[in-house]
Amino acid sequence: MTVSYTISPAIPSKLMEQTVPGQLLLQFMRKEVVDGVTMSRLYRMGPDFDKLQNYYYLSLQKDHQYHGQMDIPHSLAREMIVFTDGMAEDHPLYDLRLVAEASLAEPEGLQRVDDYQFEEKLEDLLQALCQAAPDKLPVVTVEGSRTGDKLTIGEHGGFASVITADGYETMTTQLFIHETTARLKAKKSVEAEAPKAGM
Repeated sequence: MTVSYTISPAIPSKLMEQTVPGQLLLQFMRKEVVDGVTMSRLYRMGPDFDKLQNYYYLSLQKDHQYHGQMDIPHSLAREMIVFTDGMAEDHPLYDLRLVAEASLAEPEGLQRVDDYQFEEKLEDLLQALCQAAPDKLPVVTVEGSRTGDKLTIGEHGGFASVITADGYETMTTQLFIHETTARLKAKKSVEAEAPKAGM
């Protein structure tokens, strides 16, 4: 399974480099230009793929191999702890503090951390960026797709999210299909039960 995300608009590089959410996203974010528009993409490579071949195909950046892992050096860990100060323990990003504390407990910091745990927080990290610069990022949208080499039901689904500083909404393609199908069935049922003209 390969999951790719397109984030729009392009996020200012300074915002990425000077904030904890941005620095975490930079660990596995790539930028590319499509029709003159810079788009930020996140790629995750599944274990069943030839990573090199598929990475080239997806990112067009052949000089960099992505392994689906990231490092948490002490410098970033300290910033993560400051970032989470004052957060409620049930906040979606609070457990970044636990990751940071684990990093500081290691002489070289945490290395080869599975980035899935950060990917699961994609919307929350992007919302934090919107909160850090609401004038520059009033709205951020995400389009995600899932593709694979094995044809199974739901294999090629995806999702979309609309994110602001106040919150975000997400809908998967499966949810769209389910809700639309239910609505059309209900409409057809109502039309079938409605009395016909002239009766």
